[in-house]
Amino acid sequence: MLKVNYGGKTFDRRGTAALAMAEDMLRHKDAITRRMAISCLFHLGKESLEHAADFATALQDEDAGVRYWASVWLASARTRDGSKSKALEHHSAMSAPLSDPDPGIRYWAAEALFACGRAAVEEVPALTTALLDTDPGVRVAAAKALAAVDPEVSAAKAAEVLLEALDSEESYFRASAAEGLGFLGTAAMPHTERLGQALGDSYAAVRLSATKSFQRLGLEAIQPMSALLAKLAVSDPDHEVQATAMACLKKLDLPFALQHEDVELRRWAAEGLAKLEAKCAEHAPLLAAALKDDDGTVRGWVAVAFSVMGPTAAQFAGDLKAALGDAAVEVRPLAMRALARQVPEAVPEALAYFVELLKHDDPSTRMSSIEAIGFARDQAMDVVPSLIECLGDENVKVRLASLEAIASVGQRAVRKADKAIAKLAKTDPDTDVRRAAVTQLRNNMLAQKFDVG
Repeated sequence: MLKVNYGGKTFDRRGTAALAMAEDMLRHKDAITRRMAISCLFHLGKESLEHAADFATALQDEDAGVRYWASVWLASARTRDGSKSKALEHHSAMSAPLSDPDPGIRYWAAEALFACGRAAVEEVPALTTALLDTDPGVRVAAAKALAAVDPEVSAAKAAEVLLEALDSEESYFRASAAEGLGFLGTAAMPHTERLGQALGDSYAAVRLSATKSFQRLGLEAIQPMSALLAKLAVSDPDHEVQATAMACLKKLDLPFALQHEDVELRRWAAEGLAKLEAKCAEHAPLLAAALKDDDGTVRGWVAVAFSVMGPTAAQFAGDLKAALGDAAVEVRPLAMRALARQVPEAVPEALAYFVELLKHDDPSTRMSSIEAIGFARDQAMDVVPSLIECLGDENVKVRLASLEAIASVGQRAVRKADKAIAKLAKTDPDTDVRRAAVTQLRNNMLAQKFDVG
């Protein structure tokens, strides 16, 4: 048995020490000593549970520190075996501190009543009043407590009070109202549309509280607001809001999201499916249809998904070939990469198509075609001469793309183009091109041969 040192004495039994602490907690004339006593008893463990009545009495202490720790203990008192805690017997004493001058004490009093659950149903009036507390944290705790104490009736009334607070001029009250609704469960479900409006609040704290509430309320609440949540996940200036919105979206069914009318949500879903890698194969038909999506970003992520899908992608070679001519030039190389990885027999025809586009008047078309050829890797060895010609293109970005594509094809391609690359390294008017050319020669042990770098 571990001995306990307290008040200058050593106790052989923890229970005896607890008695001494409780005595000091309630009757010592010095407030600091009473605080120390309640703190020690707080940390004594199961022996403290025998003094639940003493903690309840301490809620009336003249010292705020004693009242605070008593309310914290009552909120956190638990039995190890899951049996009913004696603290539940004192719920009436816990409601009195809801009007304490100290907001911290009021908060923990509400948390203590939450811990009591239905046993504290008599304290509903006091908790309802606390929904309008001057402290936002107390309001949230009161809403949480009402949902636990009387979920069928009082939680619905609490929702009405919180809805009014969503219109408050003070952002911190709007935030607490939005957060409080999340704890009301089914009572909040009829009001998710109004809660959704808080997702567009000008204050990040309000948007964060609203997203957290949707996360707590679950899929049924999230689905109708998925477009707004997708917008926050992609573009909200607050990183925590972004992360919480993303956590909400993860509860969605990705195929559902990919077919949603909102483009931000479709983009999120397409990216999410691509990140599933081989597992996205089960959604291959849906992804193939999405290659015709109105949005280029969606189509791009779908092409990425096919590139990591595995053998199933070969069944949709026709769709991928069609994507080689996508209206968004940045999608074309991604479709080529998917073909090169999953349908290699289709690469020669695709290469011939992109070689023709190297003569296009539009620099972005030439660049995307060069990038697509690079994705063919060593299969593009026969068209390296065409890439070498592009090293002399008048457009700087095209020349840089050509250097990168030659490197992607492999060392044999670099050695085949070494003279043209060396010329760029020495004479190109653009610094970035010269630097990239020198780097490529160095990486392939050719710098000394051409006396560069």
